[in-house]
Amino acid sequence: MALFARPSAERIIHDQQLYEQPEFAAEYNTHVGKTNPDFKPPLKYLTQNIQPTQALNVLEIGPGPGWIGIQLAQLRPAVQVTGIDVSAAFVEIANENSRREGVDDRATFTLGNAADMRQFADASFDIVYSFQSLHYWDPPEQALDEIARVLKPNGLFWIGDDRRDMNWIGKSIMLIGRMFLSQRIWSVWTQSVHGCLTSEEAIAAIQGSALRDRWQIAILPRAIVLTSKPPG
Repeated sequence: MALFARPSAERIIHDQQLYEQPEFAAEYNTHVGKTNPDFKPPLKYLTQNIQPTQALNVLEIGPGPGWIGIQLAQLRPAVQVTGIDVSAAFVEIANENSRREGVDDRATFTLGNAADMRQFADASFDIVYSFQSLHYWDPPEQALDEIARVLKPNGLFWIGDDRRDMNWIGKSIMLIGRMFLSQRIWSVWTQSVHGCLTSEEAIAAIQGSALRDRWQIAILPRAIVLTSKPPG
């Protein structure tokens, strides 16, 4: 993909097979790491909406190596974080990272798919969040419906991802990020942009889902962020 080229007219869902390879998952874990600055927005949202003593059930969709959920468990010691990922290699790495960080009793990861979360009962979670996973949801409305189902009536959600129609500032941000990534991970990242939603597509998807009355959107230079409406 030429990063500064026009976005593809239609979504091209990225092939996920590479994430099944333990070697690639380990490389991704090393390059992304716990201190990735991209993790700050979801962590800020989560910690602002969870008091230090609140015992909440939190679901993460597509945790990869698990660093956001692990840090949340460290910052909010009363929460229980459950992460689901389609990659067995990432599930293994995430659980090992959680064990090493000392929060494996409260941050656990398992195989699962956003489009079919029947392992969870209705209204199971206080908060659901997903970081850079939306571009794999096809169709996105199916996963959004499942999020609405497993959320409690007053539950919160945060869904952030790159957008296919990012502006030149967003593309510049990606190029800066390139300096910190291996060639293979950079290639995967740029390919994944083909599967991202445009801002208009994201609005249409959530408006056509069971979350239709519960959302707001922030359109950033590189990303879109769908969150719960503030109370009242």
